Amino acid sequence: MAEFAIEFNPEQMIGKLNDLQKLVIPKAAEMALNETAFAIREQMKQEIKNVFYKPVPLTINSTLYKKASGDQQQLQATIFIRDDVPKGNAPSRYLNSQINGGLAYRTRFAKKLGNMADPDESGGNAPILAPNRVMAPATGSKNVRLNQYGNMSPGQFTQIIAALENSSSAGGGSWQGKGGVNYVYFNQTMVDEKRLRNTKPGIFRLKGRELSRVMTEIPTPTNTGKFKFFDIGRQIAETEFPKRFFEKIIR
Repeated sequence: MAEFAIEFNPEQMIGKLNDLQKLVIPKAAEMALNETAFAIREQMKQEIKNVFYKPVPLTINSTLYKKASGDQQQLQATIFIRDDVPKGNAPSRYLNSQINGGLAYRTRFAKKLGNMADPDESGGNAPILAPNRVMAPATGSKNVRLNQYGNMSPGQFTQIIAALENSSSAGGGSWQGKGGVNYVYFNQTMVDEKRLRNTKPGIFRLKGRELSRVMTEIPTPTNTGKFKFFDIGRQIAETEFPKRFFEKIIR
């Protein structure tokens, strides 16, 4: 889980305390810690907008903080990425490789396909998606329904899963959605047999005799860690906390 703490130890910062200071300083430190944590959260929101293309609100608001707590000698505020969402993918999971680098997060959609057998006999009952593969929406396809953030709409993901589940259980794609639209998965053998222009396996939209690609199977991308969560947080903490703390002491 991506998180870090801002700590305050009064004796390390300003030496031994007299009785009056023991009353005043912890409260000033608590207020300064909370203000600094809030400032970090606001800067993280801006950074997410800067480094990601059209991030969704859940991602923009994914940085949270716990207010300062602990005894007077060791106050601590914690900044972290949200991990609790009622449905969908948790930001702490899909942002992990964007912070630390590594393979992109395997979404619920990819996991579902990874647990679903290839509906065609030529697939040898293997899963549609291997652990090191994902499905990417086909760029530029008129039949990929995009939301306002440029992502495939959740409704279309749901339709694809429903179609493939019914195709597998019915043994041949008998399910049809609204307007006679069905979605089918073509593995490499099927793609080659049909001599499709794009030779990669994927998911296709079938309406009547019209067949168009909506998703392409690709290797799981590797992220470089472009979201500098820890660097940004520590830099702000080092500059903002002392300034805010001493402002409160000298008032």
